[in-house]
Amino acid sequence: MIKQIGQLLLVVIITLSQVAIGQKRGDDFFVQVIESSLSTNQAAHLAKIRNRETSKKVRIVRIQDVSRLLNNESIQLNIFPGKRFTVNHDKTKMRGYNQYSWYGKIPGKQGHAIIVFTDKGITGSVWVDMELYQVEPLGSGAHAIIHIDQSQFPPEHQPLNKKNKTPQNNSIGNEYDTNSKFPPLTAKKSFPTNVVIDVMVAYTQTVANLSGDINALIQLAVDETNQGYINSNVDITINLVHKVQVNYTGANDVEIDLNRFKGESDGYMDEIHGLRDQYLADIAMLLIPYDPNYCGMAYDIPATESTAFGVVRYDCATGYYSFGHEIGHLYGTRHDRNFDNNNSPAQYGHGYVYTDHYKDDWRTIMSLNNPTDCSNGYCPRLLYWSNPNIIYAGVPMGTATYEDNGRLLNERKAIVAGFRSIPPFSVSIVGPGELMEGYTGSWTASVSGGSETGALNYEWDKRNDGSSQWVSIGTGTTKSVTMGSVSFTIKVEADRGTEHAVNTLYVWRTGSGGFFRQANVNHKGGIPETFSIYQNHPNPFNPTTMIKYSLPEASSVSLDIYDLLGSEIFGWSNNREDAGYKQVTWNGKDHNGNAVPAGIYIYKLTAKSLENGQIFTENKKMVLLK
Repeated sequence: MIKQIGQLLLVVIITLSQVAIGQKRGDDFFVQVIESSLSTNQAAHLAKIRNRETSKKVRIVRIQDVSRLLNNESIQLNIFPGKRFTVNHDKTKMRGYNQYSWYGKIPGKQGHAIIVFTDKGITGSVWVDMELYQVEPLGSGAHAIIHIDQSQFPPEHQPLNKKNKTPQNNSIGNEYDTNSKFPPLTAKKSFPTNVVIDVMVAYTQTVANLSGDINALIQLAVDETNQGYINSNVDITINLVHKVQVNYTGANDVEIDLNRFKGESDGYMDEIHGLRDQYLADIAMLLIPYDPNYCGMAYDIPATESTAFGVVRYDCATGYYSFGHEIGHLYGTRHDRNFDNNNSPAQYGHGYVYTDHYKDDWRTIMSLNNPTDCSNGYCPRLLYWSNPNIIYAGVPMGTATYEDNGRLLNERKAIVAGFRSIPPFSVSIVGPGELMEGYTGSWTASVSGGSETGALNYEWDKRNDGSSQWVSIGTGTTKSVTMGSVSFTIKVEADRGTEHAVNTLYVWRTGSGGFFRQANVNHKGGIPETFSIYQNHPNPFNPTTMIKYSLPEASSVSLDIYDLLGSEIFGWSNNREDAGYKQVTWNGKDHNGNAVPAGIYIYKLTAKSLENGQIFTENKKMVLLK
């Protein structure tokens, strides 16, 4: 009997010892994976992770039971031996089958976890005890848990010595031009309390290769940014409207990459502008592979519609929150005053740093690290914006005078949301822009924009050159017309509820070259405020491209195309055009109807107001490929 009791005690001791040294427990979320069991591809990606400057320690695991996430259960995160804690489920956001984000809070530690699940596994960030851990898929069910050395993240911009209060040039453009005319702090339009900002994210092939799951990485950056807004009482949600891989390798220099990303006709990522228009993205961001000095850069502080661009190093985008940081610059928020004492657009727009010179130093999203002020030379960055009304560990996270990013974000949210908004109700015509005499063409109408629902009606008219009379040619979506001895214009009017729109298309008799004229006017709140000409789309193009412009009032208009030697290729003019949004399509032909060679061309709009004589002129470049 004594022998049996002794054997039983031995079993208990062995079992407890196994638990104590970190053996698998039934409720653990992760299970250890032996590195020698990894495939060649898994080992190669693991090597990339270990090669990152910020990787302090790496553990290889697999998920024991992922259903706990879908069941909205609390999970036991055993990220490293001796690091095991409960994460209570907070919320889950579903995006589709096997596509969701799981949010959890770590009780008693002011910690959190955000996990993005896709068909490749999980990608996530875990913040606990002022330490950052990230999870990344290696493929085939294996994952890497990375203990991040936060002190190895480069700054968004080079930090200055605290004694030097001169503002650094943090962004291209007019960030430090105190005389520049920024958008007003109050928006012209009325927006709901919570405003949605639409964001498009581009990335390079190298970034896709370096990340374990590029789609999940981008989603995690969006999720973290939104959680930061929630944490700080900021009524903004960023909405990922599009992801795109660009044919660009990266210059390992944020300033060069940013200029190329924003450039419209430089041959680098020029398609971004058309995609931004297509997906109505208020902000465009680019993930780049590397820059040895910076985590990211915004183009302007604050941004306008044409300057809302930013770049971020892919491994700084999440956990360190550089993705949200650079977007913050575009709203108008600034670094802490140790590094930026510029007070435009608002004195209270700075990040906040808290130091007690012990172990609880921290900083908010817009703040940079100051080694001379922070314990051990580093202040961790928290997923919060400066806001004196938010209390963290008993400390206000800002001041009303200088550090209240939350206030500035809420004030400027409607302005940024208006960079790309739902377009007005409009109607377009698709069909030939030229016909031979005696041939019949068909044209189809379609509508876009607007907000009303209900029956849609089309009415068609035609007017021959030399005539001032419109002749009805019927109703319906599609109309057919036979070309006579002269060119003609067809017009379609679309009605849906109280919405009304008109579009016209000029159809050239064969032999003519140049523009297919279209005038697109929205008669319900669709009159533009300023003269403008926009970048052609597509660009580069072959053989046709669309040029859009806007007239705030009735004007005489000329649109001319030149080659780089200054020779006019084609020109068109109209003594009177009504106010509205206009567009023409160029078919790549000259005055004689001959196709022009590939190359760079200049198009120039000249408009003279018939009301006050104001003259507007502007030109842009476009690229014709063959």
